[in-house]
Amino acid sequence: GNAASHVGLAIASYEWIAAITLVVVAFCFLPYFLKAGIYTMPEFLEYRYNQGARVIMAVSMLLIYMLLLGAVTYSGALTINTMAGEMQLKFVPSLQLASLVIGIIAMAYVAAGGLKACAWADLIQGSALILGGAMIMIFAFQMLGGVSEATYIEDVTTGAVAVKTFTSDQSVMDRFLDINKVRLNMFLPKDDAVLPWTALLLGLWIPNFYYWGLNQSITQRTLGSASLAQGQKGIVFAAFMKLLIPFVIVIPGIIAFNLFST
Repeated sequence: GNAASHVGLAIASYEWIAAITLVVVAFCFLPYFLKAGIYTMPEFLEYRYNQGARVIMAVSMLLIYMLLLGAVTYSGALTINTMAGEMQLKFVPSLQLASLVIGIIAMAYVAAGGLKACAWADLIQGSALILGGAMIMIFAFQMLGGVSEATYIEDVTTGAVAVKTFTSDQSVMDRFLDINKVRLNMFLPKDDAVLPWTALLLGLWIPNFYYWGLNQSITQRTLGSASLAQGQKGIVFAAFMKLLIPFVIVIPGIIAFNLFST
């Protein structure tokens, strides 16, 4: 969504900075976590500080995830409800029923398979997202190559929009670069309302290190690794995958604006 706006490729900074953060977590954070023999991040705070710090973090994370998982479950239920309606199925589940089914399925496989089930789910779902995103990127370029004109943003500071007419001899990549030059910058002005470069370079590291290094839902995979070497390999591989995400998610978003904006 942000890629389709004036932000463009700059939103990919979230993923590319995350790749750097993950490498730091692998070689600076993980050795201490495994040496402490912990299983949860609140447990590490007790190991490092005291029981009060552990309770504060545990309660805070519970409250945060009540909101986060509710939003994620609702999004999935909305997708199921919308697809069922568009397919004109005889039975269109309500948002409440679809949310309940999603929750029960997730609870069942996690309770039955534990952390191993979570890891396999990550592998399967993550692979599907990346492959699906790659297919969408290919389809998006094909569509861009088949149109005679497209919408583009002339100035990211004003949001001015114009229409570009293509010549028949322009390749797909020439078209993409020609109409999206201003949205292929990684740094936006410091007064940008969405992602100023000052927040990107100075502020984003704080939530990044929390999310990728101290977030239980992320670190539990590495806390359960058989050895430090295995955990580090897994994190470095995840960092490599982060380098691919912008291409299969951000670029289709940029092209979506070109093709469907009015």
